[in-house]
Amino acid sequence: MKHILISYDFLTTQAHVGKQSVEKLHFLAEILTNLGMNPTLDSDLTHVFPIKKFFELINQDYPNQMVNFVEPDINSVESNELVIDYLAGVDLLIAYELSPQSRHYFDCLGISYIDIWFSPLRFCKDVMFSFYSNVASIQKHLISNRTPDAFFTNRLSCYQNIVTISC
Repeated sequence: MKHILISYDFLTTQAHVGKQSVEKLHFLAEILTNLGMNPTLDSDLTHVFPIKKFFELINQDYPNQMVNFVEPDINSVESNELVIDYLAGVDLLIAYELSPQSRHYFDCLGISYIDIWFSPLRFCKDVMFSFYSNVASIQKHLISNRTPDAFFTNRLSCYQNIVTISC
């Protein structure tokens, strides 16, 4: 990987909100740098994705968070080029909490990505991580390192018993 962009779902999220979310992934940029990769945090960029222009090009009101832009072939060539130009030189997009529409859109445009979701589990000391990639070799590696569901089921049932008893 030559260049990795760590970003947010810039197709559905306003920049000021998204850039705050990207700060949660700062640790990932440090890990990738230590592994000899070249990551950039979207929050460090001086420019932002022109989301208002994107919405204009797909003939949608901004901000319409429920916009259905899942089929790039029905969008204008200009809207697709806007996304491709924004990601020019990026070999892999690591994004925080992509919407299903954005994932499908990136798939259709041939943009390689890893989608990362994480959040604390209620009443637990643990943090839940979820990863998905549209790059087969990366997804295969992610699956091979998957934590078995039983681990979480057992863990959460213990907390459920504690919470039930204390109520």
